[in-house]
Amino acid sequence: MTARKKAAVKRAAEISFIAISAFYLASEPRVASSAAASGIELCLKTVIPALFPFMVLSALFTTLGGAETASRVFAPVMRVFRVGGAGASALILGLIGGYPIGAKTVSSLCLSGLLEKREAEKLLAFTANCGLGFTVGFVGASVFGSAKIGLTLYIIHIFSALLTGFCFRGIKCSHRHDPAQDRQNTRFAPAFTAAVKDSFRTCVDICGFIVIFGVIISLLDSCGILKALISALNSLGLSPAAAKSLAAGFFELSNGAGALSGDTVTRTHLACAAFILAWGGVSVHFQTMAVLEGSGLRLRLYFLGKACHSAIASATAFIFYNLFTPHIPAFSASGGVISPHSAEIASFSLYAYPAVAAILIIFYLISRKLWKKA
Repeated sequence: MTARKKAAVKRAAEISFIAISAFYLASEPRVASSAAASGIELCLKTVIPALFPFMVLSALFTTLGGAETASRVFAPVMRVFRVGGAGASALILGLIGGYPIGAKTVSSLCLSGLLEKREAEKLLAFTANCGLGFTVGFVGASVFGSAKIGLTLYIIHIFSALLTGFCFRGIKCSHRHDPAQDRQNTRFAPAFTAAVKDSFRTCVDICGFIVIFGVIISLLDSCGILKALISALNSLGLSPAAAKSLAAGFFELSNGAGALSGDTVTRTHLACAAFILAWGGVSVHFQTMAVLEGSGLRLRLYFLGKACHSAIASATAFIFYNLFTPHIPAFSASGGVISPHSAEIASFSLYAYPAVAAILIIFYLISRKLWKKA
């Protein structure tokens, strides 16, 4: 088949998809409008409050020279992955703020000249990660009824991301050893204004993808495609909750995670949660494409990294399931989202951030020792 025919077939498939979607939107207006309303509510109550402040701070961090400081401090850590120290800011901000802040920071660093293009593409493989708040607050406390489970999933997520980065260390790329840009004369007020404007536009783009993918999932469910996918996964031995979680989570993260709520927590359920947290969903991938627009970065290593991260995270959660068992509550099969336990959330805040900081410090010390021996 010639390139021209391939392009024609691709365009015909795209037009057919649009036509079929329009038909179902017209035939199921209540389903689509309800899904859109739920997506908008999710954005207003959860996504924007969680992402917007971190996006502003990450933009300021890069603009005012924080990445250069991170480059010098964390150079020994990032050498383990064979990238420059400037990438440490993308890794840390991505792990704290969540999708797609890591990718957004990589794009900003690349556009500002602190990262080489190939180096930035390599960093995308392991710096685009789920955040602490979503993993612990939503998946841990709301879905599984235990912030401790959420913290353990978050630790697995960090470990898997770092191991993914180590697996990609063999990919050769040049990097800047000593960023030469001087940002000491950058004024705070203009930088703050630009950060707020840019972050707000990015949040609007992200919310648009969340809303439209909520509608797409509802349409896939109403026309039977999602149910067929769930049945196929059931035939592989997965429980209905796990099958629904993987099917919905492939497209959108929060829907996939929410499908696990209100059911008995099993080894498979925790592995599914770790998988979809690392995968992020097609919605997150489109959000990543949006924040990378104009950077010229290719996504091949990004998708390879997400696949590797998902496999490592799910396998780790499955193997170390017994670490969860003392904290797993006995859910009834009645369904519904479990409300967070305020006392547990309060106690969690006393040890969550120190635990994460301890992990990063230990990794930093080990990497320094390994680098000195090398």
